Amino acid sequence: AVAVIVEACPDDEKPEGILGFHMETYSQHAEACEIQGGGSKIHPRRLGWDIPKDDPRFLFSMDGPRVFKVAAQKIPEFISKLLTKARTPFEDIKLVIPHQASSAALSIMRRRLNISEEKFFQFNENYGNMIAASLPLGLHLALEEKRVQKGDKVLLIGSSAGLSLGGVVIQL
Repeated sequence: AVAVIVEACPDDEKPEGILGFHMETYSQHAEACEIQGGGSKIHPRRLGWDIPKDDPRFLFSMDGPRVFKVAAQKIPEFISKLLTKARTPFEDIKLVIPHQASSAALSIMRRRLNISEEKFFQFNENYGNMIAASLPLGLHLALEEKRVQKGDKVLLIGSSAGLSLGGVVIQL
């Protein structure tokens, strides 16, 4: 698990923190990335229900190619909406830190969005797909590697089951 702490900035300092955020869910594609039944708080197996361990209704299911296709179609407009909310042109973004799903998908997405390698932070070759934890970890690693510093604007973007996209623009 990874966490980021955001705190208020004194009024006399340069503004920092969350400049804008945006989230969209494309429910028509929910079956492409889901767990059909059960839940994480009280799973049916804990209730004593006789459910085979391999029952697909209670296992994570994802159609990777479909999820990638939908995300590739939606991300350009999504990022445009996010940057509008953050009142930040893309040129002012120092680094884009995406969800670290797969190296191939990240490389294709970077090229489709026309983002330079210097502006796109990819680190999954050392950590794998850490799901949502990849975003705060990416921010930590970018700071540690001096890819970003105080005053820089960073765009973090992730995806999740349902199918959803979420993003935030922060100023360090």
